[in-house]
Amino acid sequence: MKFKIFLILLCISASSLYAQNQGLGIHFGAYDFYGPQTGSYLFTSKEHINFQPDGIKNDTSTRSVLLWNPLIKITYWFQLNKRFDLNLGLSLANLQYPTSTKDSDYINRQLHDIGERRDRFLGELDFRANYNILQRNKHAFSPYVFAGGSLTYHNIFWGFDVPVGAGLNIRLDTGLFLNLETGYK
Repeated sequence: MKFKIFLILLCISASSLYAQNQGLGIHFGAYDFYGPQTGSYLFTSKEHINFQPDGIKNDTSTRSVLLWNPLIKITYWFQLNKRFDLNLGLSLANLQYPTSTKDSDYINRQLHDIGERRDRFLGELDFRANYNILQRNKHAFSPYVFAGGSLTYHNIFWGFDVPVGAGLNIRLDTGLFLNLETGYK
């Protein structure tokens, strides 16, 4: 009985969130530190070894891989008017950082799995404004541009970034969107 009441309250709150033009989002993304290090921003050829039992030659092949670091982000958004949204987001990731512009140790760790992995925590709290070029609720595809600010905590320092970028909302159902986005900080 308690579970049914919880579900009813959840549905009421979800519908009221949508009616008030606000909502929550869960995003999956990635950071690319390898591309700026090497100039290879998308797929990179990486050696892969299948180790065989004793006495049999190991199978070595090359694969195309993305060397990006995954992240998860939870956002709360609020629609100011038909064109502008405000977003507040929290991003969490576990990353390996390069230490210089052309960090050969970092490149070898990523490309050849050589050296000690140095994973570091990343937490970001960001706020931004989106300008919807087409209204999200009236079009199946709604492109937008954004700008804002981001307070960043790394294991090694605090920082502030100014993210800018563009994205596309794809309406899947009433109040449900697939969001594709790229940004630069």
